Amino acid sequence: MDAPRERLRKKAGRPPHPLELCRSQRVVTFVTEKEMQQIRALAESAERPLSATVYELIIRSLSEL
Repeated sequence: MDAPRERLRKKAGRPPHPLELCRSQRVVTFVTEKEMQQIRALAESAERPLSATVYELIIRSLSEL
């Protein structure tokens, strides 16, 4: 008889990233209304999600250290 279907099926979803590339840490901060408007404007002009824009700002700032 054939092997069970579960063994034949490929695992669904994306393959896991290497641990050193996995973003698993969270940063929480508060900004002023004006700062939030600036971040939103950046995100809209780049046509990117707000979270991706904030991540890019963090990465750029860290690379300048």
